[in-house]
Amino acid sequence: MIFAHTFDKVEHGIKTVTRRLWRPDWELTDGRLTTGRGWRRELYRVGGTYAAQPGRGKPAEFRIEILSLREENLQDITEGESIMEGIGQPTRNHPAGNVSHLHVNFAVRCGDKSWAVGETARDAYCSLWNTIHQASGCQWDANPRVVRIEFRKLEAPHA
Repeated sequence: MIFAHTFDKVEHGIKTVTRRLWRPDWELTDGRLTTGRGWRRELYRVGGTYAAQPGRGKPAEFRIEILSLREENLQDITEGESIMEGIGQPTRNHPAGNVSHLHVNFAVRCGDKSWAVGETARDAYCSLWNTIHQASGCQWDANPRVVRIEFRKLEAPHA
């Protein structure tokens, strides 16, 4: 699974949920997310383990286990779920923390240089989503269907 914008949050166990845009040929049944027309190919299943990558074409650095899968509308996300998505409170030393006059209470780094910020964790998640998903019909205001994937980072076996 690729986490191009929030890999560090997954790596440190801060992000334990991700949402991906729903695709028309996807089906979610019995804890299995499949794709295809006619024949079905499994993408993810509850209990399955998958490589976690910091970007497309980059090597996997660890594995994650899928704990749950659910289809929902993007705007169904709660404040608590936004925090599970890796949104955190900026600190005084945090670049986004120096903007208290803007009522920034929550922030997350988007890649190497930019920050998604908001007054609530949900607002900051909305900002992050819109930074990543810029195509028409995919942004927050369109409230697209998504698959919510809860996971846990697996510890590497000891040698």
